Amino acid sequence: MRSLRVVGPCLLAIILAQGCGPQSRPEPPGGKPGPVVSKIVSLSPDTSEILGELQLVDKMVGRTSSCNYPLGMKNVPIVVSGVKPDFEKIAKYKPQFVLYNQKLYANTDMEKLKETGATLFPMDVDTVQGLMDYILKVGSELNEPEKASSCVDKIYSAMETAKAAAPQTKVRVAILMPGTGEYMAAGTDSFLADVVKVCGGTLIGPPGKEFATVSMETLVAGNPQIVLTEETGAAKVAADPRLASIDAVKKSPRNVLGAPGDYLYRSGPRVAGLIQSLSNRIGQVGRGAGS
Repeated sequence: MRSLRVVGPCLLAIILAQGCGPQSRPEPPGGKPGPVVSKIVSLSPDTSEILGELQLVDKMVGRTSSCNYPLGMKNVPIVVSGVKPDFEKIAKYKPQFVLYNQKLYANTDMEKLKETGATLFPMDVDTVQGLMDYILKVGSELNEPEKASSCVDKIYSAMETAKAAAPQTKVRVAILMPGTGEYMAAGTDSFLADVVKVCGGTLIGPPGKEFATVSMETLVAGNPQIVLTEETGAAKVAADPRLASIDAVKKSPRNVLGAPGDYLYRSGPRVAGLIQSLSNRIGQVGRGAGS
């Protein structure tokens, strides 16, 4: 996997672990085995990653053009190449189950999917705990409870380690989407905000559950000690003169970190690696080390 990079004189050796692995450890749902699973469609990259962890890629008959993990996903037919599913193509494959991130689609889209007769599994999670509960539910319904439990164990272990290492004083973190003009930042009620909280930090950003435009005044006033952004834009963020006064930029070493976009924009199983890496850096900043 690719490592997070620090823009500045020191490199941050952070491993973004593959796989998944809650505050309290959720237990897998009980019940009798479900139907034999043979045809699944995933309409979001994060639900595709969950299917990958459950080793069900070979059962997939549809995905989005953005679903790129695990590598075997490239052999799955694409049924979403823009913002709307190709309902005719999906119906042709006659899926038993359709998984999707509820934030990506309108209710009218889902009504059309119901016409296929498939069982729908909407994913609507804003916390790490919610993600793990969803993984266990999917694992139970698709006859892979043990793989789902193993996946959740990895997240739970990362969370427990992060909580134990969290500094007494919360570290201020901003998560930015690089671009021109004003930045987009993760909202303070978002999934990423919960990840930051788990790691012992507090998120600086606009209210809400999504990325939204944040004013430069808000960022400067919030004075984040760590800025996390896409690795391709980290150098640009660190060199932005408008951010020169925030601790993440002005202190040495700089704490502007770059991560693959997949980790920042997906509420998927690989969050365990993000928790581990962000927790390490938050602990270092909290102890005054920062390198």
